[in-house]
Amino acid sequence: MSQDYREETTLQRELKMRDLIKDAPMYVKSFTDFMASGRREIRTQEAYLFDVMEFLKFEKDMLHIDSVKNMSIEILNELSPEDIQEFRSQLRKVRMNSASSIRRKLSSLSTFFKFLSTREFIDKNPMEGVELPAVNEHRIIRIDKEQSAELLRGILANDKYLYAFYKVDDMEFSDLRVLCNYFNVSYYEAKELSEVNKILLVRGVEHLIKKDIYEEKRVGEIRDDIRKTREPVILRNYAIVSLFLASGIRISELVGLDLRDVNLKDSCVTVILKGGDEKRVYFHESVSRTIRAYITGLDPEHLFSDDGEVLGRGNLVKPQKRCDALFLSTRGTRMSVRSIELMVKEMVQTHLPDYDDKDVFHVHSLRASTASRILLDTGNVALASSQLNHKSTAVTSKFYARLTEEQTKAEISKMDPFK
Repeated sequence: MSQDYREETTLQRELKMRDLIKDAPMYVKSFTDFMASGRREIRTQEAYLFDVMEFLKFEKDMLHIDSVKNMSIEILNELSPEDIQEFRSQLRKVRMNSASSIRRKLSSLSTFFKFLSTREFIDKNPMEGVELPAVNEHRIIRIDKEQSAELLRGILANDKYLYAFYKVDDMEFSDLRVLCNYFNVSYYEAKELSEVNKILLVRGVEHLIKKDIYEEKRVGEIRDDIRKTREPVILRNYAIVSLFLASGIRISELVGLDLRDVNLKDSCVTVILKGGDEKRVYFHESVSRTIRAYITGLDPEHLFSDDGEVLGRGNLVKPQKRCDALFLSTRGTRMSVRSIELMVKEMVQTHLPDYDDKDVFHVHSLRASTASRILLDTGNVALASSQLNHKSTAVTSKFYARLTEEQTKAEISKMDPFK
Protein backbone atom coordinates (compact mmCIF):
# COMPACT_ATOMS: atom_id res chain seq x y z
CA MET A 1 0.00 0.00 0.00
CA SER A 2 1.25 3.46 -0.81
CA GLN A 3 2.67 5.30 2.19
CA ASP A 4 1.54 8.52 0.50
CA TYR A 5 -2.06 7.28 0.46
CA ARG A 6 -1.84 6.20 4.10
CA GLU A 7 -0.47 9.58 5.10
CA GLU A 8 -3.15 11.35 3.08
CA THR A 9 -6.01 9.42 4.72
CA THR A 10 -4.41 9.90 8.15
CA LEU A 11 -4.24 13.65 7.56
CA GLN A 12 -7.91 13.74 6.51
CA ARG A 13 -8.94 11.98 9.73
CA GLU A 14 -6.75 14.27 11.82
CA LEU A 15 -8.42 17.30 10.24
CA LYS A 16 -11.85 15.85 11.06
CA MET A 17 -10.76 15.29 14.66
CA ARG A 18 -9.36 18.78 14.89
CA ASP A 19 -12.66 20.19 13.68
CA LEU A 20 -14.52 17.99 16.17
CA ILE A 21 -12.60 19.21 19.23
CA LYS A 22 -12.32 22.89 18.38
CA ASP A 23 -15.26 23.62 20.69
CA ALA A 24 -14.52 20.83 23.17
CA PRO A 25 -13.35 21.22 26.79
CA MET A 26 -9.63 20.97 27.54
CA TYR A 27 -9.93 17.51 29.10
CA VAL A 28 -11.24 16.15 25.78
CA LYS A 29 -8.23 17.63 24.02
CA SER A 30 -6.00 15.97 26.62
CA PHE A 31 -7.71 12.66 25.92
CA THR A 32 -7.11 13.16 22.17
CA ASP A 33 -3.41 13.80 22.80
CA PHE A 34 -3.27 10.68 24.97
CA MET A 35 -4.73 8.54 22.17
CA ALA A 36 -2.35 10.03 19.61
CA SER A 37 0.65 9.10 21.77
CA GLY A 38 -0.31 5.42 21.84
CA ARG A 39 -0.57 2.71 19.17
CA ARG A 40 -4.27 3.11 18.38
CA GLU A 41 -5.08 3.43 14.69
CA ILE A 42 -6.19 6.92 13.64
CA ARG A 43 -9.55 5.44 12.62
CA THR A 44 -10.04 4.13 16.16
CA GLN A 45 -9.05 7.49 17.64
CA GLU A 46 -11.62 9.24 15.46
CA ALA A 47 -14.35 6.77 16.48
CA TYR A 48 -13.54 7.17 20.21
CA LEU A 49 -13.59 10.95 19.93
CA PHE A 50 -16.91 10.92 18.05
CA ASP A 51 -18.48 8.69 20.74
CA VAL A 52 -17.20 10.89 23.58
CA MET A 53 -18.54 14.04 21.94
CA GLU A 54 -21.89 12.35 21.35
CA PHE A 55 -22.12 11.57 25.07
CA LEU A 56 -21.12 15.09 26.10
CA LYS A 57 -23.73 16.60 23.78
CA PHE A 58 -26.33 14.33 25.34
CA GLU A 59 -25.38 15.47 28.86
CA LYS A 60 -25.29 19.09 27.72
CA ASP A 61 -28.90 18.84 26.55
CA MET A 62 -29.99 17.01 29.68
CA LEU A 63 -28.45 19.69 31.93
CA HIS A 64 -29.57 22.59 29.69
CA ILE A 65 -26.02 23.85 29.19
CA ASP A 66 -25.49 26.15 26.23
CA SER A 67 -22.42 24.42 24.75
CA VAL A 68 -20.23 21.36 25.17
CA LYS A 69 -17.27 23.63 25.83
CA ASN A 70 -18.97 24.72 29.06
CA MET A 71 -19.24 21.12 30.29
CA SER A 72 -16.81 21.53 33.19
CA ILE A 73 -14.83 18.65 34.64
CA GLU A 74 -16.79 19.13 37.87
CA ILE A 75 -19.94 18.09 36.02
CA LEU A 76 -18.26 14.88 34.89
CA ASN A 77 -17.04 14.28 38.42
CA GLU A 78 -20.66 14.19 39.59
CA LEU A 79 -21.80 11.64 37.01
CA SER A 80 -22.98 8.26 38.23
CA PRO A 81 -23.58 4.85 36.61
CA GLU A 82 -27.24 5.83 36.40
CA ASP A 83 -26.31 8.70 34.06
CA ILE A 84 -24.48 6.25 31.82
CA GLN A 85 -27.50 3.94 31.84
CA GLU A 86 -29.72 6.85 30.84
CA PHE A 87 -27.45 7.54 27.85
CA ARG A 88 -27.58 3.85 27.00
CA SER A 89 -31.38 3.91 27.03
CA GLN A 90 -31.34 6.95 24.76
CA LEU A 91 -29.14 5.10 22.28
CA ARG A 92 -31.42 2.07 22.27
CA LYS A 93 -34.92 3.55 22.47
CA VAL A 94 -34.59 6.91 20.74
CA ARG A 95 -31.64 6.59 18.39
CA MET A 96 -32.39 2.93 17.67
CA ASN A 97 -28.75 1.86 17.85
CA SER A 98 -27.98 -1.85 17.64
CA ALA A 99 -26.55 -3.74 20.62
CA SER A 100 -23.14 -3.89 18.90
CA SER A 101 -23.15 -0.11 18.30
CA ILE A 102 -24.13 0.58 21.93
CA ARG A 103 -21.41 -1.75 23.16
CA ARG A 104 -18.81 0.02 21.03
CA LYS A 105 -19.87 3.48 22.23
CA LEU A 106 -19.85 2.43 25.88
CA SER A 107 -16.41 0.89 25.36
CA SER A 108 -15.22 4.26 24.07
CA LEU A 109 -16.63 5.96 27.18
CA SER A 110 -14.97 3.36 29.38
CA THR A 111 -11.58 4.24 27.89
CA PHE A 112 -12.34 7.95 28.20
CA PHE A 113 -13.36 7.85 31.86
CA LYS A 114 -10.51 5.51 32.74
CA PHE A 115 -8.14 8.12 31.32
CA LEU A 116 -9.78 10.92 33.31
CA SER A 117 -9.68 8.86 36.49
CA THR A 118 -6.07 7.74 36.05
CA ARG A 119 -4.93 11.31 35.34
CA GLU A 120 -6.99 12.47 38.35
CA PHE A 121 -9.25 14.76 36.37
CA ILE A 122 -12.12 13.09 38.23
CA ASP A 123 -12.34 11.34 41.62
CA LYS A 124 -14.62 8.50 40.56
CA ASN A 125 -15.27 6.61 37.38
CA PRO A 126 -19.01 6.55 36.47
CA MET A 127 -18.41 3.54 34.20
CA GLU A 128 -17.59 1.27 37.15
CA GLY A 129 -20.38 -1.23 37.58
CA VAL A 130 -21.86 -0.55 34.13
CA GLU A 131 -22.25 -3.77 32.18
CA LEU A 132 -21.82 -3.71 28.44
CA PRO A 133 -24.73 -5.16 26.44
CA ALA A 134 -24.32 -8.72 25.25
CA VAL A 135 -23.92 -9.04 21.51
CA ASN A 136 -24.95 -12.17 19.67
CA GLU A 137 -22.49 -13.57 17.17
CA HIS A 138 -23.46 -12.56 13.66
CA ARG A 139 -24.07 -15.26 11.14
CA ILE A 140 -21.24 -15.57 8.64
CA ILE A 141 -22.23 -13.96 5.33
CA ARG A 142 -20.14 -15.47 2.53
CA ILE A 143 -20.30 -17.01 -0.92
CA ASP A 144 -19.02 -20.49 -1.76
CA LYS A 145 -16.74 -21.64 -4.58
CA GLU A 146 -19.54 -22.15 -7.11
CA GLN A 147 -21.14 -18.79 -6.32
CA SER A 148 -17.74 -17.09 -6.65
CA ALA A 149 -17.33 -18.52 -10.13
CA GLU A 150 -20.87 -17.49 -11.07
CA LEU A 151 -20.25 -13.96 -9.82
CA LEU A 152 -17.06 -13.58 -11.86
CA ARG A 153 -18.74 -14.96 -15.00
CA GLY A 154 -21.56 -12.45 -14.54
CA ILE A 155 -19.17 -9.53 -14.23
CA LEU A 156 -17.50 -10.44 -17.53
CA ALA A 157 -20.86 -10.97 -19.26
CA ASN A 158 -21.92 -7.34 -18.64
CA ASP A 159 -25.34 -7.66 -20.25
CA LYS A 160 -27.84 -7.92 -17.41
CA TYR A 161 -28.32 -4.34 -16.24
CA LEU A 162 -31.02 -3.24 -18.64
CA TYR A 163 -32.98 -6.47 -18.40
CA ALA A 164 -32.63 -6.76 -14.64
CA PHE A 165 -34.05 -3.25 -14.35
CA TYR A 166 -37.07 -3.74 -16.60
CA LYS A 167 -37.45 -7.52 -16.08
CA VAL A 168 -38.20 -8.07 -19.77
CA ASP A 169 -36.35 -9.61 -22.69
CA ASP A 170 -35.40 -8.16 -26.04
CA MET A 171 -38.03 -10.13 -27.96
CA GLU A 172 -40.97 -8.98 -25.87
CA PHE A 173 -40.23 -5.23 -25.87
CA SER A 174 -38.05 -3.49 -28.41
CA ASP A 175 -39.00 0.08 -27.70
CA LEU A 176 -38.56 1.78 -24.32
CA ARG A 177 -41.55 4.06 -24.92
CA VAL A 178 -43.73 0.99 -25.45
CA LEU A 179 -42.21 -0.58 -22.39
CA CYS A 180 -43.04 2.38 -20.14
CA ASN A 181 -46.51 2.56 -21.61
CA TYR A 182 -46.96 -1.12 -20.87
CA PHE A 183 -46.21 -0.53 -17.21
CA ASN A 184 -48.14 2.75 -17.38
CA VAL A 185 -45.32 4.51 -15.54
CA SER A 186 -42.94 7.36 -16.17
CA TYR A 187 -39.19 6.88 -16.01
CA TYR A 188 -39.12 8.13 -12.43
CA GLU A 189 -41.87 5.72 -11.42
CA ALA A 190 -39.95 2.90 -13.13
CA LYS A 191 -36.93 3.90 -11.08
CA GLU A 192 -39.00 3.65 -7.90
CA LEU A 193 -40.19 0.24 -9.05
CA SER A 194 -36.59 -0.92 -9.30
CA GLU A 195 -35.86 0.34 -5.79
CA VAL A 196 -38.87 -1.51 -4.37
CA ASN A 197 -37.57 -4.67 -6.05
CA LYS A 198 -34.13 -3.93 -4.57
CA ILE A 199 -32.45 -3.84 -7.98
CA LEU A 200 -29.47 -1.49 -8.04
CA LEU A 201 -29.04 0.65 -11.15
CA VAL A 202 -25.61 1.81 -12.24
CA ARG A 203 -25.56 5.59 -12.32
CA GLY A 204 -24.09 5.71 -15.80
CA VAL A 205 -26.70 3.30 -17.10
CA GLU A 206 -29.43 5.27 -15.35
CA HIS A 207 -28.30 8.41 -17.17
CA LEU A 208 -28.31 6.59 -20.51
CA ILE A 209 -31.78 5.13 -20.01
CA LYS A 210 -33.18 8.49 -18.94
CA LYS A 211 -31.71 10.18 -22.01
CA ASP A 212 -32.70 7.42 -24.39
CA ILE A 213 -36.30 7.25 -23.21
CA TYR A 214 -36.72 10.81 -24.42
CA GLU A 215 -35.05 9.95 -27.73
CA GLU A 216 -37.15 6.77 -28.02
CA LYS A 217 -34.20 4.55 -28.90
CA ARG A 218 -34.68 0.85 -29.33
CA VAL A 219 -33.57 -1.54 -26.62
CA GLY A 220 -30.90 -3.08 -28.85
CA GLU A 221 -29.32 0.31 -29.48
CA ILE A 222 -29.37 1.20 -25.82
CA ARG A 223 -27.85 -2.16 -24.94
CA ASP A 224 -24.89 -1.36 -27.22
CA ASP A 225 -24.54 2.08 -25.62
CA ILE A 226 -24.56 0.54 -22.15
CA ARG A 227 -21.94 -2.04 -23.08
CA LYS A 228 -19.65 0.71 -24.41
CA THR A 229 -20.12 2.67 -21.20
CA ARG A 230 -19.43 -0.36 -19.01
CA GLU A 231 -16.59 -2.00 -20.94
CA PRO A 232 -13.77 0.18 -19.57
CA VAL A 233 -14.57 -0.95 -16.03
CA ILE A 234 -15.50 -4.61 -16.63
CA LEU A 235 -11.98 -5.96 -16.31
CA ARG A 236 -11.24 -3.60 -13.44
CA ASN A 237 -14.25 -4.85 -11.47
CA TYR A 238 -13.36 -8.43 -12.38
CA ALA A 239 -9.79 -7.90 -11.11
CA ILE A 240 -11.01 -6.30 -7.88
CA VAL A 241 -13.41 -9.12 -7.00
CA SER A 242 -10.86 -11.76 -8.04
CA LEU A 243 -8.21 -10.20 -5.82
CA PHE A 244 -10.60 -9.99 -2.88
CA LEU A 245 -11.60 -13.64 -3.22
CA ALA A 246 -8.07 -14.94 -3.76
CA SER A 247 -6.21 -12.92 -1.14
CA GLY A 248 -8.68 -11.96 1.60
CA ILE A 249 -7.22 -8.47 1.95
CA ARG A 250 -9.20 -5.68 3.58
CA ILE A 251 -10.92 -3.05 1.48
CA SER A 252 -8.71 -0.30 2.93
CA GLU A 253 -5.66 -2.31 1.87
CA LEU A 254 -7.00 -2.81 -1.65
CA VAL A 255 -7.93 0.85 -2.11
CA GLY A 256 -4.43 1.90 -1.06
CA LEU A 257 -2.60 -0.33 -3.56
CA ASP A 258 -0.30 1.42 -6.02
CA LEU A 259 1.19 -0.07 -9.17
CA ARG A 260 4.54 -0.50 -7.42
CA ASP A 261 2.88 -2.63 -4.74
CA VAL A 262 2.03 -5.35 -7.27
CA ASN A 263 4.43 -8.22 -7.96
CA LEU A 264 2.91 -10.28 -10.75
CA LYS A 265 5.94 -12.55 -11.05
CA ASP A 266 5.49 -13.82 -7.48
CA SER A 267 1.68 -13.35 -7.51
CA CYS A 268 1.49 -11.06 -4.50
CA VAL A 269 0.80 -7.51 -3.39
CA THR A 270 2.44 -5.53 -0.61
CA VAL A 271 -0.04 -4.03 1.85
CA ILE A 272 0.27 -1.95 4.98
CA LEU A 273 -1.40 -3.60 7.95
CA LYS A 274 -3.43 -1.87 10.65
CA GLY A 275 -0.38 -1.30 12.84
CA GLY A 276 1.61 0.21 9.99
CA ASP A 277 3.75 -2.85 9.16
CA GLU A 278 4.20 -3.97 5.56
CA LYS A 279 3.39 -7.50 4.44
CA ARG A 280 3.27 -9.48 1.23
CA VAL A 281 -0.06 -11.15 0.56
CA TYR A 282 -0.05 -13.97 -2.00
CA PHE A 283 -2.72 -15.26 -4.38
CA HIS A 284 -3.19 -17.69 -7.29
CA GLU A 285 -1.37 -17.00 -10.57
CA SER A 286 -4.71 -16.75 -12.42
CA VAL A 287 -5.34 -13.48 -10.55
CA SER A 288 -1.94 -12.24 -11.73
CA ARG A 289 -3.03 -12.82 -15.33
CA THR A 290 -6.22 -10.84 -14.68
CA ILE A 291 -4.37 -7.93 -13.07
CA ARG A 292 -1.74 -7.95 -15.85
CA ALA A 293 -4.45 -7.72 -18.52
CA TYR A 294 -6.15 -4.90 -16.59
CA ILE A 295 -2.90 -2.92 -16.21
CA THR A 296 -1.49 -3.40 -19.72
CA GLY A 297 -4.65 -3.65 -21.81
CA LEU A 298 -3.19 -6.81 -23.42
CA ASP A 299 -4.71 -10.27 -23.30
CA PRO A 300 -2.15 -12.66 -24.88
CA GLU A 301 -3.99 -15.76 -23.67
CA HIS A 302 -7.34 -14.49 -25.02
CA LEU A 303 -9.02 -14.94 -21.64
CA PHE A 304 -11.08 -11.77 -21.88
CA SER A 305 -11.15 -10.99 -25.60
CA ASP A 306 -10.99 -12.54 -29.07
CA ASP A 307 -8.27 -10.30 -30.49
CA GLY A 308 -6.00 -10.01 -27.45
CA GLU A 309 -6.87 -6.35 -26.85
CA VAL A 310 -8.77 -5.29 -23.71
CA LEU A 311 -9.70 -1.97 -22.20
CA GLY A 312 -7.15 -1.74 -19.40
CA ARG A 313 -6.15 0.71 -16.73
CA GLY A 314 -4.83 3.21 -19.26
CA ASN A 315 -8.28 3.71 -20.74
CA LEU A 316 -9.56 4.97 -17.37
CA VAL A 317 -6.92 7.67 -16.91
CA LYS A 318 -7.28 11.28 -17.88
CA PRO A 319 -3.82 12.84 -18.32
CA GLN A 320 -4.58 15.78 -16.07
CA LYS A 321 -5.52 13.42 -13.24
CA ARG A 322 -2.92 10.68 -13.69
CA CYS A 323 -2.05 8.82 -10.50
CA ASP A 324 -0.21 5.64 -9.48
CA ALA A 325 -3.17 3.90 -7.84
CA LEU A 326 -3.75 0.34 -9.05
CA PHE A 327 -7.53 0.62 -9.25
CA LEU A 328 -8.82 3.79 -10.86
CA SER A 329 -12.20 5.41 -11.19
CA THR A 330 -13.43 6.50 -14.63
CA ARG A 331 -12.14 9.97 -13.71
CA GLY A 332 -8.62 8.62 -13.46
CA THR A 333 -8.46 9.00 -9.68
CA ARG A 334 -8.00 6.41 -6.95
CA MET A 335 -11.22 4.53 -6.27
CA SER A 336 -12.80 5.24 -2.89
CA VAL A 337 -13.83 2.70 -0.29
CA ARG A 338 -17.47 3.65 -0.78
CA SER A 339 -17.40 3.23 -4.57
CA ILE A 340 -15.94 -0.27 -4.25
CA GLU A 341 -18.50 -1.18 -1.58
CA LEU A 342 -21.33 -0.12 -3.89
CA MET A 343 -19.78 -1.87 -6.89
CA VAL A 344 -19.37 -5.20 -5.08
CA LYS A 345 -22.88 -5.10 -3.61
CA GLU A 346 -24.33 -4.29 -7.01
CA MET A 347 -22.40 -7.12 -8.67
CA VAL A 348 -23.68 -9.64 -6.12
CA GLN A 349 -27.29 -8.48 -6.39
CA THR A 350 -27.17 -8.50 -10.18
CA HIS A 351 -25.26 -11.69 -10.90
CA LEU A 352 -26.30 -13.92 -7.96
CA PRO A 353 -30.12 -13.60 -8.17
CA ASP A 354 -30.73 -16.85 -6.23
CA TYR A 355 -28.28 -16.01 -3.42
CA ASP A 356 -30.26 -15.70 -0.17
CA ASP A 357 -28.04 -13.05 1.49
CA LYS A 358 -27.59 -10.64 -1.42
CA ASP A 359 -29.44 -7.81 0.36
CA VAL A 360 -27.15 -7.92 3.41
CA PHE A 361 -23.96 -8.77 1.52
CA HIS A 362 -21.02 -6.46 2.22
CA VAL A 363 -17.57 -6.24 0.68
CA HIS A 364 -16.18 -7.68 3.94
CA SER A 365 -18.11 -10.85 3.09
CA LEU A 366 -15.56 -11.53 0.35
CA ARG A 367 -12.90 -11.66 3.06
CA ALA A 368 -15.10 -14.09 5.01
CA SER A 369 -15.45 -16.14 1.82
CA THR A 370 -11.67 -16.41 1.53
CA ALA A 371 -11.33 -17.42 5.17
CA SER A 372 -14.06 -20.03 4.84
CA ARG A 373 -12.50 -21.52 1.74
CA ILE A 374 -9.06 -21.87 3.36
CA LEU A 375 -10.45 -23.35 6.56
CA LEU A 376 -12.90 -25.75 4.92
CA ASP A 377 -10.39 -26.92 2.29
CA THR A 378 -7.36 -27.25 4.57
CA GLY A 379 -8.50 -27.00 8.19
CA ASN A 380 -5.28 -25.05 8.75
CA VAL A 381 -6.10 -22.27 11.22
CA ALA A 382 -2.52 -20.94 11.25
CA LEU A 383 -2.51 -20.60 7.44
CA ALA A 384 -5.84 -18.75 7.42
CA SER A 385 -4.70 -16.49 10.27
CA SER A 386 -1.50 -15.60 8.42
CA GLN A 387 -3.26 -14.97 5.10
CA LEU A 388 -5.90 -12.73 6.68
CA ASN A 389 -3.44 -10.94 8.96
CA HIS A 390 -5.40 -11.63 12.13
CA LYS A 391 -3.84 -10.44 15.37
CA SER A 392 -3.75 -14.01 16.65
CA THR A 393 -4.90 -17.48 15.72
CA ALA A 394 -7.54 -17.17 18.47
CA VAL A 395 -9.51 -14.81 16.22
CA THR A 396 -9.33 -17.30 13.35
CA SER A 397 -10.20 -20.23 15.61
CA LYS A 398 -13.32 -18.43 16.78
CA PHE A 399 -14.34 -17.84 13.16
CA TYR A 400 -13.66 -21.50 12.35
CA ALA A 401 -15.81 -22.65 15.28
CA ARG A 402 -18.73 -20.53 14.07
CA LEU A 403 -18.23 -21.76 10.52
CA THR A 404 -18.25 -25.44 11.46
CA GLU A 405 -21.29 -24.89 13.70
CA GLU A 406 -23.20 -23.35 10.79
CA GLN A 407 -22.15 -26.23 8.56
CA THR A 408 -23.32 -28.76 11.13
CA LYS A 409 -26.66 -26.99 11.47
CA ALA A 410 -27.13 -26.89 7.69
CA GLU A 411 -26.33 -30.58 7.25
CA ILE A 412 -28.44 -31.79 10.19
CA SER A 413 -31.42 -29.73 8.99
CA LYS A 414 -31.42 -31.82 5.80
CA MET A 415 -31.89 -35.08 7.76
CA ASP A 416 -35.62 -35.78 7.87
CA PRO A 417 -36.27 -38.58 10.43
CA PHE A 418 -39.57 -39.46 8.73
CA LYS A 419 -38.01 -40.31 5.37
